[in-house]
Amino acid sequence: MFDNMQRPEIKETMIELMRTPEMQQVLKEVIKELNGLFI
Repeated sequence: MFDNMQRPEIKETMIELMRTPEMQQVLKEVIKELNGLFI
């Protein structure tokens, strides 16, 4: 399964997804949640 991650086109797709505003918002929320757990 993780072998696929090594393929450049899949890595590119992941990076593109991470850059979308929706994902940015989700990531911010996730990071907020994680920070809440550690503090």
